[in-house]
Amino acid sequence: PEVAHKMVFGYGELTWEWEEGIRGCLHPLIFAALYKVLALLHLDLPVVTVYAPRLLQAVFAAITDLFVYKLADRMFGGRVAKWALFC
Repeated sequence: PEVAHKMVFGYGELTWEWEEGIRGCLHPLIFAALYKVLALLHLDLPVVTVYAPRLLQAVFAAITDLFVYKLADRMFGGRVAKWALFC
């Protein structure tokens, strides 16, 4: 999120990987879009800026879990799908 913060707000810390350009920008762009929406809605308060990326990442993880469950159910049946979701 710090890279996305710098993209949107113009300040923040970057590690050497970003300064050298060896990291891709796709993942930070997701959070930069979130920060930009928050700024446009005047919701770019410190507490929202800290917790919004965590919430977005949790939503992505939950969606991934759902589709892993559905795939396991389709391929192996409901019993295995429950274990796939558990693990």
